[in-house]
Amino acid sequence: SGAFSDRLGRKKLLIFSAFLFTLSAIGTGASNNFTPFIIYRILGGVGIGLASNLSPMYIAEVSPAAMRGKFVSLNQLTIVIGILGAQIANWQIAQPVPEGATAADILASWNGQMAWRWMFWAETLPAGAFFLLMFIVPESPRWLAKNGNENKVLSILGKIGGEEYAQKEYKSIHENLIHDEGRVNLKFLNSPGMRKILLIGIVVAAFQQWCGINVIFNYAQEVFAAAGYG
Repeated sequence: SGAFSDRLGRKKLLIFSAFLFTLSAIGTGASNNFTPFIIYRILGGVGIGLASNLSPMYIAEVSPAAMRGKFVSLNQLTIVIGILGAQIANWQIAQPVPEGATAADILASWNGQMAWRWMFWAETLPAGAFFLLMFIVPESPRWLAKNGNENKVLSILGKIGGEEYAQKEYKSIHENLIHDEGRVNLKFLNSPGMRKILLIGIVVAAFQQWCGINVIFNYAQEVFAAAGYG
């Protein structure tokens, strides 16, 4: 997504990812055999890949420096809130499975015939909102500055923080672009100032996996059923 976003802009690719989310939700729920089901799931995966990379990048490039860390962290919070929302929505759509029900019974039931479809179709609500709202948000000021659109950059930054902020931020962006070499030297990661930051990032990522969240992501149904909620 990096090369495409540099060429086309953050906003256009985020709109495209929202379109893929919506298309995947509708198509997956409407699938009647395995092949289109997998194709639409792959399209949804492409959308997730684009959005997960571009969203924090876009937020960082639009947000004022003093609030940048908070807004990027908020992006991570909204991801897990979305996962929780999906679990709650699926819980409301599905019907309780009678004790002792066979696979054939489940297949012939509401859950086996329509509930799973509505679980995917429910995704069209946030995906559609994402798609429509992306048309009213501004393009990344950094991307616009990189492509020489000074007037648009100043206009967007002015709406964010006023004229004085716009001039100061544009100057900072322009200076960063001048010194931007386009690629990162791996030796930079071993510099004294980066070692601690790199170590913290690795430790946080490791503890994120060890905390057991993947069990909830992948086996939430079994966990809730064992707790007496299914």
